[in-house]
Amino acid sequence: MPKQLVAALRSLGIDAHEFPKQFRNFSNGELIAAVEADGFDVLVTNDKNIASQQSLRGKKVAVVALPLNRRRQIVERADDVADTVRRSRPACRDEDGWNTQCQEHR
Repeated sequence: MPKQLVAALRSLGIDAHEFPKQFRNFSNGELIAAVEADGFDVLVTNDKNIASQQSLRGKKVAVVALPLNRRRQIVERADDVADTVRRSRPACRDEDGWNTQCQEHR
């Protein structure tokens, strides 16, 4: 997550953190396991395919896939990102990134 987005989310009351350097070369499966093991509740990513590439069933971490990867546009929509993060829960997939109708997998 870009540091500008981290700062914007923190200003909105979200406990956001920059992406740990040790996670950078992980596969998606390794990344989800590491994020979960480190106690994070939500993984915010630019990888729109992560939920379809990885089974999130039974995971304790929610994944929010941003629909954009341009920093300026993402930071401008920090309110939307914060709202999505607040509504996110494990095994929840928000395919549009900003969709307000996120439904649990069954």
